[in-house]
Amino acid sequence: MVKLEEKSRDNSIMGMNIKKLRQYFFESDVQDILNVPITGFSGKDELIWSRDGSGLFTVKSAYHLALSHQDIPSTSSVTNSRKFWNKVWHSKAPPKIKHFIWRVVSHTLPVASSLFSRHIIGSPLCSFCKSNSETVHHALLGCSRLKKVWKSSRFVDLYLKFKHLDITDFLLSSFEVLDKEYVGILFCFLWALWNNRNNYLHHKHAIPVNDTFDWSMNYFFQYVDAQQKLQQNRVLAQNLNRESTSASGSYLQVFTDAAIDVRGQKHSYGIVVADESGAVKAGVAKPCIGNIPAVMAEAKAIYHAIFWVQLLHLPVDTLKTDCKTIVDKLNHCNWNASPLDDVLVGIKNLLSFSPNLRIEHVYRESNQLAHWVAKFGLGLDNEVVWNGSLPFI
Repeated sequence: MVKLEEKSRDNSIMGMNIKKLRQYFFESDVQDILNVPITGFSGKDELIWSRDGSGLFTVKSAYHLALSHQDIPSTSSVTNSRKFWNKVWHSKAPPKIKHFIWRVVSHTLPVASSLFSRHIIGSPLCSFCKSNSETVHHALLGCSRLKKVWKSSRFVDLYLKFKHLDITDFLLSSFEVLDKEYVGILFCFLWALWNNRNNYLHHKHAIPVNDTFDWSMNYFFQYVDAQQKLQQNRVLAQNLNRESTSASGSYLQVFTDAAIDVRGQKHSYGIVVADESGAVKAGVAKPCIGNIPAVMAEAKAIYHAIFWVQLLHLPVDTLKTDCKTIVDKLNHCNWNASPLDDVLVGIKNLLSFSPNLRIEHVYRESNQLAHWVAKFGLGLDNEVVWNGSLPFI
């Protein structure tokens, strides 16, 4: 049997041996193999349900799978565009409003036409104008009751120019003419239109027409201001915690991160050791072959960091990562059948040999060094280890 994987010092699988893969397989098969997440730790091969992160079958994930195979109205392939969704997810709008926009684009809002097709209500007509089928486009752009609302807003030119487009193409056009701040306000405005529709249907009250835009803008800026204050408090709390720990005695801390090069079919781990003042003492940049999910790469970076620290007997009491998902799963020990959980079990096993080592979540701005080292590792062919300051600073 041909061994296609490469082992690291801890005898775990680093990644695939790309030379052997290309020796025995066609290039198209090589690309598929490199997309398989390999753990290489304590797990065994078993069938899992790939549509849920737990690896277990759920009715909810099966429903979404069935729904994804239905024909959903769309005039454009933009819904599959990474650039389009980056605009949505990276906007400054609150998370629940981003989720609302996702529902708008995926046509999953409970408009009358959708409820009628599911035999929930008896008519697909709009409850306001009574003359057109209520689609997502009609509920947010097409209904006659919305004209005054749009025309009293700062989006009137956008509305008049693009209201005839499909809702997805309308959003795409707005990305081209609005800055990032106004995109967030537009999302809040659309959400306000939908809430007004629901509040009037069910409670017979809504925001006055002339106040809808101002309400949306105030809602947006209140959220942005709250996020800025929260961020300032987080940084202050981390600085106070660092000063408190520093006063209690010297220690070392480890920061980890991972980077992924999808096109190059590789990923990399960044590991940085720093003292209580933040001065870098040592580090590792470790490139690996294979295109694995980001959370899997983050987990493997933590595993290799712990193993490396234990191998060198470094006096480390804190390991920090900006992946909150991993920290939460390690704290709750809610293992399932997924490849990620296989790695997390390996991390827990290593921690049993270092009972005083804590794994903590930090925000990205406090983990920049490990992030840079992980990015640096993508350009390497082999692992690089160093003492002292970072080699590229």
